[in-house]
Amino acid sequence: TDTGCYFAEFEPNALVPHDGTLTFLRHPPPNAPGLFNFFRMRTDGTLPQEGYYSRVLGPRAGVGPAWLAVSPDGKWLYANASATRSRDFHQNSAWFYSVKDRKEVAGHVIHRMRFDCSGDVEVFAGKAGEPGPDPAHFSFPEGISCDAQGRVYVCDTGNNRVQVFDAEAKFLKSVPVPAPLQAAVHPKSGALYVLSFPVKERLFKLVKFKGLEDL
Repeated sequence: TDTGCYFAEFEPNALVPHDGTLTFLRHPPPNAPGLFNFFRMRTDGTLPQEGYYSRVLGPRAGVGPAWLAVSPDGKWLYANASATRSRDFHQNSAWFYSVKDRKEVAGHVIHRMRFDCSGDVEVFAGKAGEPGPDPAHFSFPEGISCDAQGRVYVCDTGNNRVQVFDAEAKFLKSVPVPAPLQAAVHPKSGALYVLSFPVKERLFKLVKFKGLEDL
């Protein structure tokens, strides 16, 4: 910002730490809308060897909440950053982003790229611009995460489920959860935690599952 007191160009939720580096998804600057790149900083506040900003990785369809996850081996970075969300005003003029009427812009895909940002951005799962209820499609996906085995968990919000894939994008399992917003897996126990947020209820619920093998 102009005052230098805090950061203002990063998307909500789109932050992952790995191997002493923090990776943020940048909010597209006014003079370059629709660009997709990252800001990076060492956890001690120093400049990474490759600089603060990654190269531009491609176009971005919308702005709003975005999500990042990194594979446990540090090879891959997963991103859900191709959607526009509505600002939903609530009590005391506060607002949050949400999918309100399923008419917002969405890519309905999860992208994958190398953690060092070399190479191309590729579609990991989903069909670009094609929402659907079968295992090959998403409907307004939100949060993503990885477990210690490298499996990828996608909160398929519009379909009320968490979809689980292996590192090669093979579909493994579907976990029913009302309007999942984000998921996290305990690195040791394997317990799955899912934040559920049905917009009409305006109530967050944290749901715990013992582990993927027990579902």
